[in-house]
Amino acid sequence: MKVICDSTVIIGLAKIGKLELLKQIYGEVYIPDAVFIEIAVVGRERNGAKEVAELEWIKRESVKDKRIIEILFAELGLGESEVLVLAKRLKLVPLIKPLIDELRSKSFRLSERLIEKVLKLAGE
Repeated sequence: MKVICDSTVIIGLAKIGKLELLKQIYGEVYIPDAVFIEIAVVGRERNGAKEVAELEWIKRESVKDKRIIEILFAELGLGESEVLVLAKRLKLVPLIKPLIDELRSKSFRLSERLIEKVLKLAGE
């Protein structure tokens, strides 16, 4: 099974020395450009940066449809927005529990309709 995830999952597992669990469980892990940049470029001195840049089972993928990213980015982070769009395009399972929790915690700012659309896009 292949999955796509955001920085929260990768950084958290790298921090406790368990990033390899993603490979053991899923085989391949996809990340969007925004997640790669957040971890390997902006956070290059932090947990997970070296692994994301070097591990061959972590695949970087670009988002083609920037319009939906702009819509989602109005309320979500760029990485989370790209994860949702790529999950749909590549038909991948998103490791999205942290994102869903974040969506719910921000629900006072998000319209219920937008939450519903994003969760549907994520397959929730």
